Amino acid sequence: MSTPYMTAPEAALFLCFRKEDGSANVNAFDQWRWRHPNTLPAYKRGRIRLFRRADVELALVKEGAERDTFLRRVR
Repeated sequence: MSTPYMTAPEAALFLCFRKEDGSANVNAFDQWRWRHPNTLPAYKRGRIRLFRRADVELALVKEGAERDTFLRRVR
């Protein structure tokens, strides 16, 4: 069963924040969230930050994924 929440590394990979080796670049993801504070709200479960899957998908639309290739989702 799929959960409606994503962890920070999962959200970073979904939004194409990757290192050269293909792993999630959570630092770049956190910097992007810091620069755009109202784009993607975070929820906490203990120490773990969670992001709603619908909010992560909406972040692509809010940031203009059609114009910005950095945030374009690659399948």
